[in-house]
Amino acid sequence: SVRADQIPNAGDFYCEDVCGEPAVLVRGNDDVIRAFSPFCRHRGSRVVEGEGNCKAFVCPYHNWVYSLEGQLVGTPGIDKTENFDLSEYGLHPIRAESWAGFLFVNFDKNTVPLIEWLGDLPEVMARYRLDEMVMTRKITHHIESNRKIYCDNTNEAYHIAMVHGGSIEQIGAMSTWRFEGQGGGPY
Repeated sequence: SVRADQIPNAGDFYCEDVCGEPAVLVRGNDDVIRAFSPFCRHRGSRVVEGEGNCKAFVCPYHNWVYSLEGQLVGTPGIDKTENFDLSEYGLHPIRAESWAGFLFVNFDKNTVPLIEWLGDLPEVMARYRLDEMVMTRKITHHIESNRKIYCDNTNEAYHIAMVHGGSIEQIGAMSTWRFEGQGGGPY
């Protein structure tokens, strides 16, 4: 996940794989955060990786230059090509929206706006003032497992006393915890 405060200045960018698709989020000179496919429209070379700050994205293959707003602004030798319109060859845009400081990308240009899709979540979460929070650190774990098993594990409390009991005991006595299972078993 990426937050707007991770790219606070014009030219700040952050590359992220979203569902296996690379995307770059960049704050433009106009202070607007946009998302693009990070591949050059000419021969498909990747024009940006990682995170950082730049004045423009430059393709390492033929030096096509893209503005922070995704427009193609320079192409060496293209002046000899007839009827070539730079405005038709900008980086492919990806839908980007924000809520409470969190940035969201969506590859479906025709889907409902994010705020509509979120339903009552903004109202439910309002008291937490998420828009005032800032990213202080990020830890990424690559877990070789079935996604469903991993998600199921985060939604059940049966394992907490055995796996996390030692660290939780330092905060509050495990004897005060009471597990309330649902259904006929401990899971």
